[in-house]
Amino acid sequence: MKVSDVFFSGNRFGYLFKKELMEDMKKTIMRCIVLFGIFLVLFLFVGFNSYSTNPYFSRTYDILWDFMTVFFIFGIFFGACLSATYITEKMKNKTGKISVMMLPATSFEKFSVRWLTYSIGFLLVYFLAFEMADWIRVVVFSNYYPKETINSFPIWKVMTTGDFRTDEIVSSKEQQILSIVIAVFWAMQSFFVLGSTLWQKNSFLKTAVALFALCAGIGLVAYWSTKLFISDDFYIRMNKYEYISEETGRLMVSIFFYAIALFNTVLAYFRYKEMEVINRW
Repeated sequence: MKVSDVFFSGNRFGYLFKKELMEDMKKTIMRCIVLFGIFLVLFLFVGFNSYSTNPYFSRTYDILWDFMTVFFIFGIFFGACLSATYITEKMKNKTGKISVMMLPATSFEKFSVRWLTYSIGFLLVYFLAFEMADWIRVVVFSNYYPKETINSFPIWKVMTTGDFRTDEIVSSKEQQILSIVIAVFWAMQSFFVLGSTLWQKNSFLKTAVALFALCAGIGLVAYWSTKLFISDDFYIRMNKYEYISEETGRLMVSIFFYAIALFNTVLAYFRYKEMEVINRW
């Protein structure tokens, strides 16, 4: 493979992606097994406690779905942020940085391969591991508690509606709220992508602390700014006029968080591109 002035080459990208998968195959398989094991053990443990302590009666949905919904949402947020910090995993020391820099590919191709592997790839593995553990849960408890209502978790319905209890068509308002949640997900994940390029060691912890401090600082500034510069009757006067509709407001919020995600990812790419053999901090 020869690196030319071409910003992106499909063939070169394909070779690099294959190389990354083959080199990290054992480590990737182990992480997938650990993720699947966490899901399976947790589902079986919570399932035995839930089904055994609740009397049998007619239910329209599985009693475990409430727990699984909360766990699925919080798990995917936490897991995506943790996975994002692995983007610069190979550059934690001088030898690793030199090895990455010597690869015959552009910085954009290297960063894209790592981002796809630990962002999109993580989501695919997360969904697959969750579904496999859920089906094992259904098989085990269907035989153990034949009178109980035990069904596979409707992951697609939760992703598209946010609620497994309804079969109604999702309203535009619910779609916009779901869009905001997805935008917040990518924005939060992008902070950890950026953090991985700033701190190669303990990047998850450092990014989490920095993000908490940033949010707390913005919250305090916003709070005291409203106290100092906005009068008490401001909101009363604002309620008399509808400058922005709720739909437009929700759309603007989504765009705002998507813009943050794009900005952080682009900034992370340039930081990745300019990374030195010696750490800056």
